[in-house]
Amino acid sequence: MGWHLSRHQKKKLLSITGKVALFLDNDETGWEALRKIHKRLIYRAMVRVLLYPSGLPDKTQPEHSAKEEIKRIFEGKHVVLEGD
Repeated sequence: MGWHLSRHQKKKLLSITGKVALFLDNDETGWEALRKIHKRLIYRAMVRVLLYPSGLPDKTQPEHSAKEEIKRIFEGKHVVLEGD
C-alpha cells in the first residue's frame, strides 16, 4: 500500500473485510498517508489506527519491528478516528 491507497486496492480491501487496521511509518510522511487513507476508508469500514509505543524513535517503520512487537502493538493501544 505504501503512502497511497489506489481505487483498486480500496475496492479489493473492502470486498474482503469491513475492518481495517492502519499502521504506517512513524514519520511525517507516514502520518500524512495515514490521514489520507483513513479519510478514504472511514465511511466504508471500521478503521483502527495503531499507535507506536512511546519511546520509539521517530521514523520507526513497521518492517523494522519484530513480529512479536507488532503483535503487541496490534493487540494493544489504538484509536478509532471519526470521519470528517
